[in-house]
Amino acid sequence: FSVVLVTRIFSGNVENLKLVGFFSSLFSSYQSYSRQMVDMDTSTFAHPNWIVDAGNSKQANYVIIVGESMRRDYMSLFGYPTQTTPFLDQVKGTFYSDYISTAPNTFESLPRTLALSDGKKNHIADNIITLAKAAGLHTHWFSNQGLIGQFDTPVSKIAMFSDEHLFLKKGDYQSRNTDDDELLPLLQTALANNGLGNLYVLHIMGSHGDFCERLGGEPPIFTSENSELGCYLSTYRKTDRLLKHAYQMLQATHSPFKLIYFSDHGLSHRHIDGKLYLRHGGENLQ
Repeated sequence: FSVVLVTRIFSGNVENLKLVGFFSSLFSSYQSYSRQMVDMDTSTFAHPNWIVDAGNSKQANYVIIVGESMRRDYMSLFGYPTQTTPFLDQVKGTFYSDYISTAPNTFESLPRTLALSDGKKNHIADNIITLAKAAGLHTHWFSNQGLIGQFDTPVSKIAMFSDEHLFLKKGDYQSRNTDDDELLPLLQTALANNGLGNLYVLHIMGSHGDFCERLGGEPPIFTSENSELGCYLSTYRKTDRLLKHAYQMLQATHSPFKLIYFSDHGLSHRHIDGKLYLRHGGENLQ
């Protein structure tokens, strides 16, 4: 900063530095961050209304992996002609083909999915984390999505109810290009250090745009004249591989477990100048 300042002074361009605007923006960003953190902390003071009869929930571990922007019709599990989900294609499980997201974007769909809602107002304290805690489970939230931001805070408010939470990104979902695979060592360590009676939530970036960036530097598995589609289909393979590794970790504990996966929403087809694009959009119910 000092070098730039001195250079601009000697070149006579000091007025182009716009220092007032820079520091004003910095201060405004800090204020926004502080407000959002206080808002999240305050939300955890709300009391849930769950009444749960204690059963045998402590006799198993539960892992919920929340996916991102994955469409059912691109999964080979549900008939797509290219093998995009080889692990899910062969693993023993129960698969639901009639799940419809509550909204076409993350910040609206997940609060409505993970907490009770009348469609408009979310009852933030009555969420899947507080339900698990009422059933006697110890709860963990590991996220590769953002901690704060217009599109991140609504989900983070639910995460804050968990006993343990860790976000790979301290800003919004675009603040760092961290890889979903970085969540796996966190799960591995938690499984090694804890016994039964835990709920682990892994919130991944999955197939969020930009698709090629989601591959973590790996070359696309699928190639296409439409490079965006090639990367999009390749993110399915990457998510399928993550599910496989999580499943193997749970098997290695030789303890009862449930592994649940769902995507927060799909994407809409957009045809622009004859080319297919996949974008957020609420034009189609399915």
